[in-house]
Amino acid sequence: NPGFSFDYTLPVNERFGAVLTGAYSNSFHDQLADSLTFRTTGAGTNSSVQAPFMGQWLLTDAPMFRKRASVGLRADWRVTRYSVLSIGTTASHFRSNWGNSNVTFNAGTVGTPTPTTGVPFSFSPTQTIGATGRGGITYNETHTFRTSANSGGNFRYRFDDGDWMLNLAGSASRARAWFRDAERGAFNSVSAVAKVPVRVEFLDLDPSSARPRRIKVYNNNNQEIDPYDPANFNLSAASMSAPRNIRVKVDSWSGDLKRRLNFLPFPASVQIGAVLREEERDIPDMGGKSYTYNGPNGDQSSAPFLAQVYKVQQKPFDFNNPPNGVPQLSPQVAFQAWQKNPALFTQTTAQVVAAEVAQLTGSEWVKEKVESLYFQPEARLFSGRLTVLTGVRYERTTTGGKGPLQDANAVFVRDPDGTFAHTATGARIRKPEAGAAGSMAETTLIYKKRGYEANRTYDGFYPSLHLNYNATEKLLIRTAYARTYGRPLFTDIIPRAVINENDIEGEPDPNVTLGTITIRNTALKPWSADNYDLSLEYYTNKGGMFGAGVFHKQIKDFFGTFAKVATRADLQALELDDRYAGWQVNTKFNAGDASVSGLELSVNQSLDQLGAWGKYFRVFANATKLELNGDANANFTGFLPRSANWGITYSKKPLTIGAKWNHRGEQDTGPFAAYGPDGREYWPSRTAIDLNFSYNLKPNLALFLNARDVFDRLTYKTYRSGAQVPAYARYYKVLEHGTPFSIGVKGSF
Repeated sequence: NPGFSFDYTLPVNERFGAVLTGAYSNSFHDQLADSLTFRTTGAGTNSSVQAPFMGQWLLTDAPMFRKRASVGLRADWRVTRYSVLSIGTTASHFRSNWGNSNVTFNAGTVGTPTPTTGVPFSFSPTQTIGATGRGGITYNETHTFRTSANSGGNFRYRFDDGDWMLNLAGSASRARAWFRDAERGAFNSVSAVAKVPVRVEFLDLDPSSARPRRIKVYNNNNQEIDPYDPANFNLSAASMSAPRNIRVKVDSWSGDLKRRLNFLPFPASVQIGAVLREEERDIPDMGGKSYTYNGPNGDQSSAPFLAQVYKVQQKPFDFNNPPNGVPQLSPQVAFQAWQKNPALFTQTTAQVVAAEVAQLTGSEWVKEKVESLYFQPEARLFSGRLTVLTGVRYERTTTGGKGPLQDANAVFVRDPDGTFAHTATGARIRKPEAGAAGSMAETTLIYKKRGYEANRTYDGFYPSLHLNYNATEKLLIRTAYARTYGRPLFTDIIPRAVINENDIEGEPDPNVTLGTITIRNTALKPWSADNYDLSLEYYTNKGGMFGAGVFHKQIKDFFGTFAKVATRADLQALELDDRYAGWQVNTKFNAGDASVSGLELSVNQSLDQLGAWGKYFRVFANATKLELNGDANANFTGFLPRSANWGITYSKKPLTIGAKWNHRGEQDTGPFAAYGPDGREYWPSRTAIDLNFSYNLKPNLALFLNARDVFDRLTYKTYRSGAQVPAYARYYKVLEHGTPFSIGVKGSF
């Protein structure tokens, strides 16, 4: 798709000028993903952490279209001989439309067949034989339409007469994002399920990927059915996302004053400054509505709702490579049918209540204000060979938020002293206005939109010292110390629990996880760290550089992740109800002390010393290695233990060719409680190559071609592992995105 960018500089006179910029892009992104779920529990399956079974395979086709446009204007005015005022404004508009076409095969989590005369569950490392009537197949199509608009303005005033330097700056930005399904003529999602109970078999699991080479599906009569024939599926449900209007406001103001101490025998200065930053986020209703499909005259077949354009696509890893591809549903076709006949999709009482709960619990507001003051002296000693920069910064953060208030006890009568009122038999008395359990009347009592308000403030002093020493004309030594801190996401101040209960029949199996609950920890404290750095840089005569550095970060109150099947003791510590015993609980907490130590190496050098041909080549390389230490639950998700990039550039007019390799080592992405106390998810190491090509048609005009990950080696893989988990169960997810590239013309006039 075509795109462009430009910038135009207009020098009006020697004291005033303006710059106009603009850009537009229209891109398509094809994403293919498949997810494998190995289960360690299941009633009657004899599975365990030591012997998981392949339980589910999900294929996702996720194409995305993106359009982005932006424009900016900046004006610079030299007010006086020593001062310049700059004023700018920007505006941008972004629109995306993406869909997830999902097909899910599920072997089930119950080992006993239904009817009991059917085929029982069994498994091995190379296959899973699902029990009769316990499996499932689901087709789901999700379309999301998101639009965002941003606008802002900024100014900067700078005065410098050689003795005094003053900087004043300010900026304000406003952003809005909104989601619309109905306006674009579509449901957010539609789903279809098999017409009859099924049994699913995953056969011949590939040892290199765990993907089943064959899948077979049977009905309760043990007759094989075609999982790719739309006639075998009924449309079951549709949903509409809330027409959300998310607003973000950010204002930032700063000022600093610097005085050069010219009376000293060496260059020195003192600087003071202040910064104020405020950010406000207004997140309205996040809930949507779910609908049940009724079908004309009881016919719920999915066939009338298949996609008419983007349909029956052949995928790189189709299940069994069906000859007619994998069918896909259309939220647009279903929506159009609903508009003509509103009786096709209706809401049950439970769906109406669920939509109201989502609307009441999904509305949030957060505001954060960060105020800071700093004092910073600087001096250059030993004829300028040693630069000393030190100082201290005081910073205070104030955060306030409003979120849902949920009180399950609001449905009960209380005595004048605040205790619960009881019947003669000791049972709590339910309020008459509470209605039945699960009713709308009960919902309005339990949930209050933005009924909870929380505020917190924390502050601290953060000193620093930086020393740069020119040991020789070519060797530079840097060393530094700084105390820093890391704030929690300010949305953490708003309490919220997301509860997903698993569908478990009959008496719960103590080995089966009953559900998951994800909780925000409003008591999460910021972490603080003492940072130490030392580096050496050697510069060559030809503009090259060789560098090496070490660093150490000692962290207090580091963030940790709690992700485990909770006991009653865990629930008491988290102030949760005992009924969630046996559920997997996910939350953040302060995990105590941690440390990050590292080594960095870098080189950038021309090859001209290898001969005349070498002057056209330049090579570079960078590598980083980290050592991470902390509590077993410490969250090092954002840290990459090993990384490197290297490349070479050939440049001889009019041609420039560049190749760059990017290597990312194995990286943890979080704990995975189902695989035991040391269970984790991680990305394996991978290396990709980017290529760049430029050819100058004229001194001011060039053709260019840029390609990223040309061999598609950045395919994102996610693995799961644990000390007791066998190797065959480590595979989880693969995301393929292809090779994005751009080709065009660039010039200056």
